[in-house]
Amino acid sequence: MAKESLKMRFLFILARFWLKTLRIRGDFLEEFKPGVLGIWHEDLAAATAAFAKKNVYAMISASQDGEYFTSFANTLGYHIIRGSSNRHAENVRFLVPVLLQENFVAMALDGPRGPVRKEKPGAAYLAKKTNHPLYKINVKYGAKWELSSWDKAKIPLPFSKVSIKIVEEIL
Repeated sequence: MAKESLKMRFLFILARFWLKTLRIRGDFLEEFKPGVLGIWHEDLAAATAAFAKKNVYAMISASQDGEYFTSFANTLGYHIIRGSSNRHAENVRFLVPVLLQENFVAMALDGPRGPVRKEKPGAAYLAKKTNHPLYKINVKYGAKWELSSWDKAKIPLPFSKVSIKIVEEIL
C-alpha cells in the first residue's frame, strides 16, 4: 500500500506539472455568477486544468477510478462530493446546498458511464431546482491524445493550447 501511495504521489506531481504547461485561454469563472458547470466526460482533463484553484465543488463517481481522480482533484483545490448522477438524480441532491451558498458545482453532463455525449438529467435538474444557470463547457484543443475509452477522453499534449468557452443555458 505504501508503495502504491508513493507511486500515486509521483504521478500526481507529474500531472500537476503537465497541467501547468497547458496554455489555457477563454472564459473564466470570475465572469459568471455561480451555477452548474456541465462538462463532457471526454473533456475532464482540460476542464480540471482550467478550473483548478477556483473554489469549485465537483461531483465525482464513487468508483475506484473516481477515487484516484478525487485524490488528484483535491491537490488542485477542488471540493469533492462523491456520488453519481445516474440514479435519477439521487446523489445530485447533495449539491443543492452548495449551490444555494453561491458556489460553482461541476459534473459530467453524460453521467458516470455514458453513453458519450448523451446528456443525463442531473445537471439540468440541479440548475432548475436551485434557480441557477447551467453552464455548458466547450473545449477546443491545439494538440491532444484521444483515448480509446468509452468516453473518447481527450488529453491535451504538454505545452498545447486549450480554449474554454462557457455557454450559459437558462432553464
